[in-house]
Amino acid sequence: MAVGWVFITSLITALLLVELVNIQKDDKKDIKVKSEGEEAIKLTCENGKWTSNNNSLLNLKNEDSNSNEYVCQNDDKKKHTIYVKFRTCNNCIQLEAGTVAGIVVGDVIATVLIAVAVYCVSSQQKSGAYIGNKASDRQNLLMNDGNNMVYEPLRERDDGAYSKLAPRGQRS
Repeated sequence: MAVGWVFITSLITALLLVELVNIQKDDKKDIKVKSEGEEAIKLTCENGKWTSNNNSLLNLKNEDSNSNEYVCQNDDKKKHTIYVKFRTCNNCIQLEAGTVAGIVVGDVIATVLIAVAVYCVSSQQKSGAYIGNKASDRQNLLMNDGNNMVYEPLRERDDGAYSKLAPRGQRS
C-alpha cells in the first residue's frame, strides 16, 4: 500500500517538473538572440516590442555602456526580461597566428645565436698558456761571480715554536 502512494507521488512530482520546464521554455521563445559577429548582437522580441525603443528589433553594439536589462512586452501585456552583459577590453591587443609564430621563431634564433657565441668564446685558447719561445718566456738570471752578494744566503732556521707537538692547552 505504501509503495503505491510513493509511486503516485513520484509520478505527480515528475509531471509537475516536466510542465514547469515547458512553461519556462515557452517564456524564452518570445526572445531571440542572434550574434552579428564580434561587433554586435541582435535581439528580437517575437509577438511584441522592446520597451526601450518600442520596436520588435533591438541592435546592440559590443560596448560596456550597452550592458543592461531589456524588457520585451508581448501583445497580451506579458513581459519577458533579458539581461545583457558586455565585457570589452580597451587595452587588449589581438594576436594573430603569424605574429605568435614570428615571436617563437625569433626567440629560437636568438637562443641559438647566444649558444654559438658562448661556445666560441669558451673554446678559444687561453691567453696565459705558453705556446712558444717568446722573449717574455725567457727569464734573465743574474750571474753570481762570488765577489758581490747578489743572492742573500739563507738564515738559520728557528723552528723551536713549531718543532714540538703537544695537545692544546698544555704548551711548555
